[in-house]
Amino acid sequence: MSQRTGLCTSTLPSSANNSRAHSCLSTWKHAVTVSWGLEGHLCCLPHADYDMIIDNSLAGPNKDAKKGRKLRQFILPSHYVEPDSSPLQSHTNQIFAAIVNPVYAWVFVDFVCLIRLHFTSLDCFGVWKIFLAQL
Repeated sequence: MSQRTGLCTSTLPSSANNSRAHSCLSTWKHAVTVSWGLEGHLCCLPHADYDMIIDNSLAGPNKDAKKGRKLRQFILPSHYVEPDSSPLQSHTNQIFAAIVNPVYAWVFVDFVCLIRLHFTSLDCFGVWKIFLAQL
C-alpha cells in the first residue's frame, strides 16, 4: 500500500449562527479540524525562527498559575513586530500546534486563545476489513 504524502486543506462551511471559519487539514489517515476563533491563523516560519520563538517562553496569562504554565506564551523576535506597534505592550503569542520539518514550521497561532483543534485518525486496516467483509 503506498502512502500519500502532501498536505490537503479544505475550508468547511460554518453555520448561519456561527461566523467563525473552520478548516480541515489532512494527510493519508490523519486529519485536524480547526475552528479558528477570532484571530487564529496558520503561519509558515523558517525553522530557525521557530526554534528562536519556542526557546523564549513565558507562563500564560491565566489567573490559575497551574493552567498558566500549561498554556505558554512565546516572545516574538523583533523582526516579527510591526515598527509602529506599542512599546509598552509585550509582543507575545500562543502556539497551539506546529507541523515542523527541517526547513519550515507551520504553526497554529492565536493570541486570544479561541482556536480549537480536533485531531482524527482513521484506522485504515479496520475500514478495509469492514469493506471486504461486505463483498
